[in-house]
Amino acid sequence: MQNDPMTTPELKTIATRLWVRQAVDNISWFDLGDGAAIVDTGEAHSGLAEDVEEMLEETLGETPLKYLLNTHTHYDHTGLNDRLKQQYGLAVINGRDERLAGGDDLTLGGPGRTARMFHTGGVHTAEDCCIHLPEDSVLFVGDLFGWGLVPVNGHLVCEKADRIVDIYNDLIALDAATVIPGHGPNCSTAELERWLEYFRWLSKGTVVGVQQGLTDEDIARQLPPPEDMTDWWRLVDWKHKNSVGKVLELARSGWGGLAK
Repeated sequence: MQNDPMTTPELKTIATRLWVRQAVDNISWFDLGDGAAIVDTGEAHSGLAEDVEEMLEETLGETPLKYLLNTHTHYDHTGLNDRLKQQYGLAVINGRDERLAGGDDLTLGGPGRTARMFHTGGVHTAEDCCIHLPEDSVLFVGDLFGWGLVPVNGHLVCEKADRIVDIYNDLIALDAATVIPGHGPNCSTAELERWLEYFRWLSKGTVVGVQQGLTDEDIARQLPPPEDMTDWWRLVDWKHKNSVGKVLELARSGWGGLAK
C-alpha cells in the first residue's frame, strides 16, 4: 500500500496531459486537446485554491480550462467550484444536468482524448456520476469506491445493496487500468473486483449470523478484515468496522441477502 496521501498532497501524472492532485480529497484534470476539464474540486480550506491554481498553470500552460465535472455535489468535491467557475468561465457539469439525470451519457471530445460522463446514482447520492477516458483506460468513480467503505450515506437498504452490485458490475466491465477515487490513492479494476467480493462476503456473513441468532459482537468477530485487504487505505483503522455495521444493520431488518 502507498504512503497515506493525507500527509502531503502530491501531483501525479497519470497519462499524457492527465494529472491528479493526490490527497485525502482528489482533484484531477486532463487536456482534451482543445481545452481541459477538471474533475472535482475538493473541500475548501486555506491555501487549497492557490495550490491548485499554481498546479493548473504549471501543467496546462496556455491550454484553456473549459469544463468542471463533479462526480457528485458534496462539499468535499465542490469546494473550489465557485472560484474556478468565476476565474476561468467554466461550464459546470454534474448529475443535476438534465441529460445525465435523465440517464443519458455526456461525451466531451477533442483531438487529444474523449471523456464519457455517465449517471451512476442511487448509492452514494442520487446524482453520482463517473467519468471514463477510454483512450487512457482511466475511470473516475468519485465516492463509489472508498477503499473498503460501503459507499452509502446513512442507512443501507436492500434496494441500495442491489444497486451497488449492478453499478460495480458495470464499472468492472470497463476494465480500467487506473481507477481514481474521490479520496485517497488510485487503484485499478482489480480493487473494484476485490471490493465487490468483500461486499458479498459481508452480506452473506451477516445474514447467516443473524439467522443463527448470534450477537452483533459474535458476528463481527467472525468477519475480521481480510488479510489481503489489511493494507488498504485506512481499512483497519475504522472502515471495516463501519462497513460491517452498515451491512449488519440491514441484516437485522430481516434482509435475506443480495438478489444477485
